[in-house]
Amino acid sequence: RNQQVKGSLVKPRGDGSSDFTDFIDNAARGTNRGLEASLDYALTDGLALKANIGWLDAEFDRYLKETVNPQGVVVATEDLSGHDQAHAPAYMYSLGLDYTGNHWFASLSLDGRDKFHFSDRHAVKGGDYTLLNASLGYATDNWKLTLWGRNLGDRDYEVRAFGSFGNDPRKGYATEPYYQYGEPRIIGLTLDYQWAKAD
Repeated sequence: RNQQVKGSLVKPRGDGSSDFTDFIDNAARGTNRGLEASLDYALTDGLALKANIGWLDAEFDRYLKETVNPQGVVVATEDLSGHDQAHAPAYMYSLGLDYTGNHWFASLSLDGRDKFHFSDRHAVKGGDYTLLNASLGYATDNWKLTLWGRNLGDRDYEVRAFGSFGNDPRKGYATEPYYQYGEPRIIGLTLDYQWAKAD
């Protein structure tokens, strides 16, 4: 009851660009329900299976969203009752294998999520995706060397978006969505060394 959500007021500038004022809005009523499950299972002495999954159903039961102009006058009302809440994917999951043995260690994982709305102010959605991550390393008592990679499939995926304003002077500040993407394929090598304490 009395659910609070993030809102924003778009004010056009004299040059055609836009200015934002963020505020907390009242969505009246919403329902959030979900389930989470996790599994950590040893297949052998050195090989383990790990799995996590979450299911979420988050929607507005009653939300009459008002659009206000820069003068504070309500110019439109949109009924978002039954609409999915922002940043609430229907599912998220992780599935992985971890290996350790004779100084060597390795991991392989798949991490994914469903599509979701970025905001209640516009209809732009982020797509569903699955990312592949892996690592391989060798460790002794004093040091550890790890070769690792994230998003090995080099998947483009959106993590944030703005949906209904003009911000590009090359296009005459035409209204269009703008996206922020997650990190691309990244591969690295990490060396950890632990200094021995003096007596």
